[in-house]
Amino acid sequence: MTPPESLLPSPPAAIRHQRAEGTAELAFALAASGGAAPRTVLRHLHQAAPLRVLFPRPEPGEPPLAALVNTAGGLAGGDAVS
Repeated sequence: MTPPESLLPSPPAAIRHQRAEGTAELAFALAASGGAAPRTVLRHLHQAAPLRVLFPRPEPGEPPLAALVNTAGGLAGGDAVS
């Protein structure tokens, strides 16, 4: 006699690993500065976890700085960042 289907062992479920899919976009542009030399300003910023963009303050006259940070702590096979 065959046991009912509900008592038969089920096949193991496929393993789904947690993956990170972060994006960061930024764009700079020159902006007029009231008769002074044009300065570089941030025109566009988009960031999606686990990526973050930090902006340390540059010294006067220096170009803007941007630091890309991965808040997940690292990258593994299958992760995607752009």
